Amino acid sequence: MKRTPHLTAGFISVTILVAAMLGFNYYAESLEASYINALGPLDLAQTRNGSALQRAAIQQPDLLSVYGSSEITMIATNYQANLFFSTYPTGFTTIDIANLGMSSITMAQN
Repeated sequence: MKRTPHLTAGFISVTILVAAMLGFNYYAESLEASYINALGPLDLAQTRNGSALQRAAIQQPDLLSVYGSSEITMIATNYQANLFFSTYPTGFTTIDIANLGMSSITMAQN
């Protein structure tokens, strides 16, 4: 019978690598879920361009994702959704996912 200790070592190292990747992914998702309410009011590029914070916001029952364009971000008024709902008067607040010149079709494609 031929001995193959290199295959055993390779299997163990791949198993450890996969476990580490799954553990890091779980840790990152738990951090996103914990801090999405604090990150929501901020105008972050990760919110517009990435999907991790958008997914975290959708999973929260007290956050409403508002997708839009420059009409959301250009002129600050008291009637903007993020300002109007910032104190949770109805039990939820909004997270703006918008950028200047970005249309809804562009966001859907992203």
